[in-house]
Amino acid sequence: ATCTNDGTKGHFQCSKCDEYFDENKKNLKSLVIPASHSFEAWIPEIPATCEKDGTKGYHHCSTCNKNFDANNAELSSLVIISTGHNFVNDICTKCDFKIVYSEGLEFELVNNEYYKVTGIGTCQDTKICIPKNYNNLPVKEIGYAAFSHCDSLTSVTIPDSVTSIGSDAFSGCTSLTSVTIPNSVTSIGYAAFYYCTSLTSVTIPNSVTSIGSSAFGHCKSLTSITIPDSVTSIGKSAFSGCYSLTSVTIPDSVTSIGYAAFSWCEKLTSVTIGNSVTSIGSSAFSGCTRLTSVTFEDTSTWYRTQNHDDWQNKTNGTETDVSVPTNNDNYFNSTYYTYYWYKK
Repeated sequence: ATCTNDGTKGHFQCSKCDEYFDENKKNLKSLVIPASHSFEAWIPEIPATCEKDGTKGYHHCSTCNKNFDANNAELSSLVIISTGHNFVNDICTKCDFKIVYSEGLEFELVNNEYYKVTGIGTCQDTKICIPKNYNNLPVKEIGYAAFSHCDSLTSVTIPDSVTSIGSDAFSGCTSLTSVTIPNSVTSIGYAAFYYCTSLTSVTIPNSVTSIGSSAFGHCKSLTSITIPDSVTSIGKSAFSGCYSLTSVTIPDSVTSIGYAAFSWCEKLTSVTIGNSVTSIGSSAFSGCTRLTSVTFEDTSTWYRTQNHDDWQNKTNGTETDVSVPTNNDNYFNSTYYTYYWYKK
């Protein structure tokens, strides 16, 4: 027997009565060896907190190397996603944490309507908490390179008044491990978190519609990324060099994947591409040497070309069968990695 398939006992069959017997000539009422996992000790649940993901309780099977809940149902993920703080008047109703806004940050008035953060100024906090308001006006933007190369910055909390995170806003922050992006943000700019090498996970809220070029490039500790259904485009090199990413799912909302978007994600093994994607830039997954499966939700009308103009005009491409996920890795990390892809 295996973990999932019944086995059969060794037996003799009597040619006269057709019944089955073991090697000691003892009658066997059943030949079935029931399938059974080899469960290790139960690992109890670690609940999620406002600031940290938790872990589901589980059994680990040492035979099939999979995890299961108390009812022996297979668990695809052990993570219990943190729901974050629930602030009312700057106090979390779940854990009583009180927001203390960072002081000394630099701001710039825009059109006499709102402020944007332009720099760290005299603030020496390692955990930055950006205020919602400044001088009685809302803070709506994080400006170009506002916190770029702030080496001691470990975390940042962005208020729900902010709608855009500018280019290079946090690029080169080597100590930044966590970022809270509120549901008010609609765009993440060019290289916003570029070379944040200690950043381990990012959950992008459902308000974001575009992820800029190189936005998370070379975030080598990033192990997971959740791309919400609101995102329609992923910029070139957006996740290039994210060495620790192992799998990526492109949601159905995305229509285009930019040049080299996930290039050199060397631990990436599987990719799922949603059925609304119609354009994939060249080298999108080049250098992903461990990639073994690329699943297209829509496999019907894909074409490849090395000509940029043909790609943009969706003409003269070579129709390509992408229906077999385990064959598609060759199209993206080896033989055809310099090709552009489009769907009519």
